[in-house]
Amino acid sequence: MYHTYIVNKKRFPMSHEVETMAYAGEVPWHGLGFPVSNDLTVDEMMEAAKLNWDVGKFDTYCDVPVFDAARPSLLKTERVPTGFQSLVRLSDNKILSEKVSKTWEPVQNREAFEFFREFVDAGDMEMHTAGSLKGGEVVWVLAKVGESFKAVKGDTVESFFLLSASHRYGRSTVAKFSPIRVVCWNTLSFALSRRGQTDVIMNHREKFQPQRVKELMGIARDQFKTYEEKAQLLASVKADPELTVEYFDRLFPVSGENRSGKKHSKNAELCIDALTSQPGIQFAPDTWWQNLNSTTYVIDHLLSRDVDTRLFNSWLDNLGDKKIEAMNEAVAYAMAA
Repeated sequence: MYHTYIVNKKRFPMSHEVETMAYAGEVPWHGLGFPVSNDLTVDEMMEAAKLNWDVGKFDTYCDVPVFDAARPSLLKTERVPTGFQSLVRLSDNKILSEKVSKTWEPVQNREAFEFFREFVDAGDMEMHTAGSLKGGEVVWVLAKVGESFKAVKGDTVESFFLLSASHRYGRSTVAKFSPIRVVCWNTLSFALSRRGQTDVIMNHREKFQPQRVKELMGIARDQFKTYEEKAQLLASVKADPELTVEYFDRLFPVSGENRSGKKHSKNAELCIDALTSQPGIQFAPDTWWQNLNSTTYVIDHLLSRDVDTRLFNSWLDNLGDKKIEAMNEAVAYAMAA
């Protein structure tokens, strides 16, 4: 389901779950949002993405029936505090999360944008995409980092940094380093953790501390260099056709209830088909680089029920773990060749 978003008398398609979105550069693969210049300041991008709103916490109550023994036919109610609060968008009083604890610390949109200010002002990053998902429950900012490499001639991978702030109970503030293959906008997301086990920077039991995220930027740069080395390895090693099919079957095995008489899962078949149909098949054909990109292309562009769910899954959901698994498996196959 889609509605139209109007900016400067121009109309741009927006999906049901992508509430607002602004992007710099070419039209994104999902076709959502409205275009802006790639030289916007942090404040200008926040304004363009319609994210210049705050959230507040307010006590919640329930109406409890109270009976008067002297007048049993008269039913009254009494407001009783629940001990919880609701998270409310102050610009339109929309409830974003019905129940949060009183110790739950919201991250304001301006705090997420403020993280990028020193990098953008110094010319080390440029604002690329920002928006609101799931009716305002998730806000994200994606900045382009001034780093790139070529897996092979003509096949460019650029570095991006993603920061997502949640206005929904159960989700945390997340920062990810995301290399993106330009030819098809396939994404990978790498955890920013000193132990490499999680991309969650902090939960809502404490105030957002951008300095803690900035301390991890060195890890992001190291990861981008490591990914460059892996990509160039994958692009240099030819993939045996039988091992390619084995690779997809390992990533997407046939489920137990469908195992009888079925050679490959639906997702594995999509990956096999993508080998000859995905954008960029002219680069390093029949290599493990092509196999990896077939997998990431299917996850980003073909799975999920609709385009805005694919957008959410590309950056913020657990399907990112499947792409990291695909990369690690491809590297293992390439090194064993």
